[in-house]
Amino acid sequence: MSSAAPAGEAGEFSEAEVLRLTADLKQRILNGGTLGDFLAVSKADLEATYIIGSRLYEMGNYKEAAITLRKLVTLDPYERRYLQALAAATQMMGNYEDAVGYYHLLLVLDAEDPMPTVHMAQCLIHLGRAQDAAIALEATIDNATGKPAFAAISAQAQAMLTLIRQNNKVDAP
Repeated sequence: MSSAAPAGEAGEFSEAEVLRLTADLKQRILNGGTLGDFLAVSKADLEATYIIGSRLYEMGNYKEAAITLRKLVTLDPYERRYLQALAAATQMMGNYEDAVGYYHLLLVLDAEDPMPTVHMAQCLIHLGRAQDAAIALEATIDNATGKPAFAAISAQAQAMLTLIRQNNKVDAP
């Protein structure tokens, strides 16, 4: 990690230093690095923070869990566990629109995993968007088809889709 000595008062950087650090961060991120890498946050510190966030979630303290997990996602947005835990905590807090966004990001990281679309559909149902939930569930079923490891997820998605269609008279698109 490159570190610059602050110019002037503690915590102040010269314009040249800010430009250099910004360029360095941009280059690291473009090369697949993370803010955590740039700040030299150790994997052990990230893992310890994840454990704290997970414990907060398990205790039902979803707001504090989300705050802790959001910091982790900021430091390493490529670690699926961090993003998945943040999405779940956000969903449990009832912030369904934000949770949908996090589940979308999980799909970007791994388009083959059908689980984010199931949770996305749950959020969409809470938001009153039955048609969108049905589309998400159909994508889940399509994604899980032919994959024995995802048979239970596919069955869950099918059951949810059936209920949506019965309760909302939503036709297959």
